[in-house]
Amino acid sequence: MESKNNKDKDIEQIPMTEKLGEGTQYRFVRETIIDRKTKIKQGIIKTAINLMLIVGACIVTSLIFIHFINDKQNKEDTKQPDSQLVDATVSAMKETTQETTEENNTNETPDERAEKTILSSTIEFKGYSVEKFTTFTGIVVSKSKDIIAITNSDNVEGLSYFSAKISGNKEITAEVYMVDSEVHIAYLKIKRVTLSEKEIKSIGVSDIAANNIIKFGAEVKYIGWGSKSGMTLLDGKVVSQGASQLATDMIYNKYMIDIRLSDIKDGFAFDDKGNLIAMGMVQEEETGKIAVIDLTGLRNDIYTGINNGYLIKVGIVSQQVTEEVRKLVGMDIPNGMFVTNVGEGTPAYCGGIMVGDVIYKIDDTNIEKYTDYRKYLNSKKKGDTITVYLYRRLGTRLNPYEIKVELGERK
Repeated sequence: MESKNNKDKDIEQIPMTEKLGEGTQYRFVRETIIDRKTKIKQGIIKTAINLMLIVGACIVTSLIFIHFINDKQNKEDTKQPDSQLVDATVSAMKETTQETTEENNTNETPDERAEKTILSSTIEFKGYSVEKFTTFTGIVVSKSKDIIAITNSDNVEGLSYFSAKISGNKEITAEVYMVDSEVHIAYLKIKRVTLSEKEIKSIGVSDIAANNIIKFGAEVKYIGWGSKSGMTLLDGKVVSQGASQLATDMIYNKYMIDIRLSDIKDGFAFDDKGNLIAMGMVQEEETGKIAVIDLTGLRNDIYTGINNGYLIKVGIVSQQVTEEVRKLVGMDIPNGMFVTNVGEGTPAYCGGIMVGDVIYKIDDTNIEKYTDYRKYLNSKKKGDTITVYLYRRLGTRLNPYEIKVELGERK
């Protein structure tokens, strides 16, 4: 009985001032468990909402970008298919066709503007070796990164050191960037870091004209280096075909410029707007006329080489099959590329391609002209294997062959 009273007394002594949930033990539970869980849940919800907003913004931005690209592509689709790659490459590589054009005086004639473009893009190069020294002409075709100029590959043969004259008599070190022996073009590089911004701005860039610009009878401007006259710009005209095999272009045309200044040993021809159209090769001994090779058909190759730093190497020299080629061969060979030389040790040599072969297809691409051949190669990379379909003459017959060639690169 006493123990019961004591128990009741103990119960009555429990303080009743604290409401449920406000006692010390309840506050601990609420603050450390209930409120914390609530805060974590609220944080997760807030983070999820922010992520949804970011994802939504990305989707909207992507849709706008895709619409912009599609609209731009639709506009570009109106261009000629063969010019799309070249135009895109030129736009990506060149900061401007000619910076000094923006500073042209409005009173200048088109002829004066063309001359300014030609003169500002022409560079005098010097080449050295232990046994040889020479001066030659180069034309700047890009300065989007470093300054890249092209010249006749014969000018750099056997030389080890090069310099370029910039801003009067200042000479800057230059180096060979790449040599394309198939079309006789050497690429020279002047590192941008060696020039001041003023010097870079003073250098012009010559754009290469579109296909089929060089024609017989066309008036041209020709600039070249002469040992006595220095850098000389002359007016001339494209005349009848010459005799030089070296000056044969990729469709077997041969062009001569009716400039007879025998002092000029090399140079470049431009159209009346100052666009580059041809490169000097040799001079005809009897008349002194300058033989030139058409560069307009090599436009894609030149810009691809500058952009990549190399071109795909097969190792052949070839000509597009024309009536002229058929007459020289002495039989009715089909359309394609007629192989005139195969470099020893090259991919073509190792694969078994021979002089006299007519290449008419590579993989699934028909090859009817030189531009088909080079355009397809420019889509490949070093190490790729291609299947070359060709005809080979055996007596009076043409037998078909398939040859596997692993591509290299030429720099």
